[in-house]
Amino acid sequence: VDLRLRPNPEVTPIVLPVDAAISYYEQAALAWEQAAFIRARAAAGDRALGRTFLDAIPAFVWRKSVDYRQLQEIGTMSERIRDHYAGGQDFGPGYDLKRGRGGIREVEFFAQTHQLIHGGRNPDLRTRKTRDALQALADAGIVPGEEAAMLSAHYETLRTLEHRLQMVGDHQTHSLPSDMAAMDNVARLHGLADGAALVAHLQPVVAQVGEVYDRLIDQYRDKAGDSVATDNDAALSGDPRKLADQMAAMGFTDGEAVAARIEKWRGGEVRAIRSEAARGAFENVLPMLMPALARAPDPARALNRWDDLIRSLPSAVNIFRLLEARPALLTLVADILSHAPVLADALARNGQLLDRLIDASALDPVGSVADLAARFARQEAGDDYERLLDSVRRQVNETRFALGVQLIEGAADPLDVAAGYGRTAEAALRTLADAAVREFVAVHGVIPGSELLILALGRMGGGVLTHASDLDLVFLFSGHFDRESDGRKPLGATLYYNRLAQRVIAAMSVPTAAGALYEVDVRLRPSGAQGPLVVSIDSFLTYQAEDAWTWEHMAMCRARMVYGSDAPCAQLMDGLHQVLAAKASNPAITADAMKMRGDMARHKPPSGPLDVKLLPGGLVDMEFIIHMSQLTHGITPRPDLADAIDDLQRAGLVNANFAKAYRLMARLLVVLRLVSPDSSLPDEVSRPLVAEAVKARDWDDMLAQLDAARHGVMQQWQASFGQSRDQLNATPGDAS
Repeated sequence: VDLRLRPNPEVTPIVLPVDAAISYYEQAALAWEQAAFIRARAAAGDRALGRTFLDAIPAFVWRKSVDYRQLQEIGTMSERIRDHYAGGQDFGPGYDLKRGRGGIREVEFFAQTHQLIHGGRNPDLRTRKTRDALQALADAGIVPGEEAAMLSAHYETLRTLEHRLQMVGDHQTHSLPSDMAAMDNVARLHGLADGAALVAHLQPVVAQVGEVYDRLIDQYRDKAGDSVATDNDAALSGDPRKLADQMAAMGFTDGEAVAARIEKWRGGEVRAIRSEAARGAFENVLPMLMPALARAPDPARALNRWDDLIRSLPSAVNIFRLLEARPALLTLVADILSHAPVLADALARNGQLLDRLIDASALDPVGSVADLAARFARQEAGDDYERLLDSVRRQVNETRFALGVQLIEGAADPLDVAAGYGRTAEAALRTLADAAVREFVAVHGVIPGSELLILALGRMGGGVLTHASDLDLVFLFSGHFDRESDGRKPLGATLYYNRLAQRVIAAMSVPTAAGALYEVDVRLRPSGAQGPLVVSIDSFLTYQAEDAWTWEHMAMCRARMVYGSDAPCAQLMDGLHQVLAAKASNPAITADAMKMRGDMARHKPPSGPLDVKLLPGGLVDMEFIIHMSQLTHGITPRPDLADAIDDLQRAGLVNANFAKAYRLMARLLVVLRLVSPDSSLPDEVSRPLVAEAVKARDWDDMLAQLDAARHGVMQQWQASFGQSRDQLNATPGDAS
């Protein structure tokens, strides 16, 4: 019986009060204890009390934010085991099946390490059994399926042979016999000819497991080949003059100023670096951090934003340990700090966003709406509505941050990233609307034959967002307005759905402890701010047919159902398309649109030389051309502008370069929302990034392409409306 897994086994009695054990695990436990509790269960004695204890410490085992110091400790512990059991490391007679390289313990540690990293966010990984854990990791896409299957099969082989060894002498042993006669005996028990056959059988098993686990250790420990530091791995000098020389040698143009900044950090001026633990972690990461910042495209800007980042954090221990454990992230952080003020600000507000970047999957496309919604909706036992709000905010913001990093790193086309932003928002809306409906129904019941519907417009309707996009939504309900709910607090349909919609909007927009989510714009509902928040399908279609303005019909050209069951959603969209088709014969549409665009041009001029939305010949002008062509020619609108342009091009209503111009400006808009959110010219150092993202050769080529695209749009304006775009009296803009 081994009692060494109790808290502080060297100094504590073998039995502890539950509260004392909980306090220990919350405050002082080590990584190996965290890993051990993956397999804990209440087995004997007062099992109800045992389960109560285990229910009290899941936050210790399954952490939302991974402490990478602990992962390093796990790797270190494995290496110590190898060193301690050196006699059982060499494969052959005497090899330790449990503790040897490539043995049982390494399969278990491989699974447990991945469980510790990802189990805080994915409860499906919280299984005690090693083979079940490997399968769950493969199902979640965290470990390659073939690797998980190989480890699982080898684990079975190793465990089976361990049992054979213990059956022979009826005692606890994990080592192959040193005597070849005894080895032959074990081999025959296993169905093999002799000891040599057993060694040959085990050799590839042990080799493959050892290779996989070696890679895991390398991943979480600072190996020379993985470090981004070069000759500066030694601790940075405490002498200001020597430190300044070190900074200059790294490439900073003003070594003395950088050294002075470091001295302020070391001197306790920054709250996040005042504790002993924080100072130690900071000193460990400095020799890798400073060369990474020196190599940044704009070292001075990266340094200043790093300073802003650590000054904004209440505690920086975990982020320092993460960067120490994963030095490759330092280059990524330097790129973010140099190029993307929006992402840098987000990181300053929430350093845990870096957790999303711990593996290469962060640079993969996000999943489908259904997959994202399933992940966002996953809850743990005991979680309530408020915790779900926090969880969705955390996951959505991590996903949006990762999508932004994909742009900065050039890992994805901006149009694909925009679609990823759109799927993320839709999945969040589905998840939180479902949760709000459940909470509301528990009190007020349901209205038979009726349900909440949500219509998306604008960029959300098109399914392509930027990092900064708000959500244009219209809330509706199916069924008749004179129905009443059947709950303990019944409400009439109109009041019921107006209150429910307010709940959904709050779920999507109100900041919680986990931060903000999305701004929700409901001004496109019937009668705007003067009208009710929610109306029935019939009322909505009647308004669109009889009372809506031309600008409202244009907005409806990007309408798309994002919440509700199929039948009422189809009813609404069919009715809306019939209303829009009936407007083709209205001669006032073009005049109304020209007046509206002229008013916009005069009262909302471009905010900067790269405001590709509002510049003459920009995206807003393109949208006017698209929607006016759809309305006046009776073309069924499609919310995705790229699809809509294809329809118009087939109908001969736009020129051949119109689609190319849209792609250029749409890409540029998505990138600039991160690099230059005020639409000003980005700094010189970021211009190559922007040009590459929009598939231009360089910055000058990008400007030339943009100028040509805008000119082409203005020509199309003339062709579509019979008047010059300049007649709108817009404030001229110039991106040169």
